[in-house]
Amino acid sequence: MITDNMNRVDQHETEIPQAQLPTRPTSSMGVLYWRQQLLLIQRAQREFVNNSDHERMVHAATMGVASGVSSSAVLESARRAQATAESRRAEIRKRAFVAVATSSNQPKPCSEWSTR
Repeated sequence: MITDNMNRVDQHETEIPQAQLPTRPTSSMGVLYWRQQLLLIQRAQREFVNNSDHERMVHAATMGVASGVSSSAVLESARRAQATAESRRAEIRKRAFVAVATSSNQPKPCSEWSTR
């Protein structure tokens, strides 16, 4: 996201779409560990992008005044950023966990499956 934003001239903050953290109950220490890792990675990502945004906006404002950036360039920059954010949201939705609907939530004995 930071690299994508390097040449933006608009003053909008970058939308940071992120996957929702799983909330299903679990007693697995491994699952809990990786959920915490995901939480920390997402926080770091938001912090890095927010810091980059701040630097980009200061630079864009300074250079815009110096070079006279047109309003159409600013609008196009914002449009591209919005399209990129939508693409990221779509990718996240494609990879999101979806519980598989089964005919029953009751476990079946292995012998029942082997007779099919």
